[in-house]
Amino acid sequence: MFQRILVKDLSFYYRRDTQTFRLQINDFTAKRGEAHCILGPNASGKTTFIKLCVGLLVPYGGFIAYYIDGEPYYPDIDSHRVKITEYLGYLPEGGNLPQHLSVYRVLDRHLSFYLADKVERRRRINELLDELNLTEFKSKPIGKLSYGTQRRVALAMSISHLIDKPGILILDEPLKGLDTRSMDLAINILKKLRKNHAIIFSTHDERLAEEIATHLTVLRDGKVIESGRIENIIRKYSSSCMILEVRKGDPGKFIDELERMAPVVEARSPLIFVQADGMGEEIINLVARYIERGYIIIVQKLPFSLRDVRTKIEGTYTQPSTPLEVRLMSKKIRRAWSKFVKKLRKKNDLCRD
Repeated sequence: MFQRILVKDLSFYYRRDTQTFRLQINDFTAKRGEAHCILGPNASGKTTFIKLCVGLLVPYGGFIAYYIDGEPYYPDIDSHRVKITEYLGYLPEGGNLPQHLSVYRVLDRHLSFYLADKVERRRRINELLDELNLTEFKSKPIGKLSYGTQRRVALAMSISHLIDKPGILILDEPLKGLDTRSMDLAINILKKLRKNHAIIFSTHDERLAEEIATHLTVLRDGKVIESGRIENIIRKYSSSCMILEVRKGDPGKFIDELERMAPVVEARSPLIFVQADGMGEEIINLVARYIERGYIIIVQKLPFSLRDVRTKIEGTYTQPSTPLEVRLMSKKIRRAWSKFVKKLRKKNDLCRD
């Protein structure tokens, strides 16, 4: 039975144009029940790392080990690769399927390497086709399908032999080319598989990472910038953005004192938008003092998403996602939120067209 994958002191390099690209990952572990997202900008080493994990590339230093029944197996050793393949589902970024075969034939041919029983193969294939909304394409040749549909077939193929057997799924951009409905179907299947499998996937889609991932590894220029449980990383990079609403009392007096403590990005009485990194406790104490004086002040801390984490780590600016609380408020508050975003963009001087 598959237990975990361990990466230790991994190094790999190659020439890219006139420069040498080097990938260095010192410590990485994925166990059953965990989903690890590899996040990073283009050319950060995500696909290279995935190819190393499945044995398509051989590391120059360190090792990758799959622990099966307590024994380590190494993907760069031919005799070990056969054992690893039994427990490995791999989806490459540009999965190349035989264009002349039908969807059913492609899945049946792949599954026949792992399962001899034809009746069981048929049952499993029909179940996968139904879950990924592919039943209507069952008899169509792969070459006549859209790119998004072909990606769904490739995903079905990569997981077909692991439905009833705990193993590891390694997926390179699993949602690439999928529409919203297909994304939902794929996410639901991966959520179910996560219970008994380890999942490693790369993506540019923060939604997939937040829905599925338990752990996050952020790469930049071949180096690990952050690694750990996803909620811990989000908490670490959270900025204390708040909306304060003065419902009773003099907003001007409160704003004057608040501005001496933290940058007030936007003040439209009675609403105040504050970006107060590391000042959350002091602001709450100030609010408490004014409440003791008879003020009524409502404080809402804006939720921080993985998209915002990526913005901070990669050093690029994207507009903060509008929190649900703001979307449900009045038009006046939504207009104030928009002004807050514009001032925040100008303040950080990180906007990119």
